[in-house]
Amino acid sequence: MGNLDAILKSYSTNARYLYNGEEFPDDEVRLLKDNDSFTVKFFKVSGDPKSGYLEGTQAKKYFHSPEKLKKLAERFAFEIYLGNWKDYAGKEKYKDEIDQDIMVLKRK
Repeated sequence: MGNLDAILKSYSTNARYLYNGEEFPDDEVRLLKDNDSFTVKFFKVSGDPKSGYLEGTQAKKYFHSPEKLKKLAERFAFEIYLGNWKDYAGKEKYKDEIDQDIMVLKRK
């Protein structure tokens, strides 16, 4: 799940996601709204939920929509870039690297 993606699935290949602190069924998808939180719990073995979770790796994150981030950046006089790091870097040589959304703030 990228930072800008509002769709929260309960599982990925290496983690279990909790929506606002609570587990939800595997066959459901939650749509994150501004200020919703999600928690990531990483499996000991990728792709194997029965292996249990790695200790000390649970991370709580908050979702903020791209629109909200852009408004906040403007309010505090920052230029903002939201999108794939490869597009930001502008380098053709990175085309085979993994895609990942980033946020870059620069003072105007």
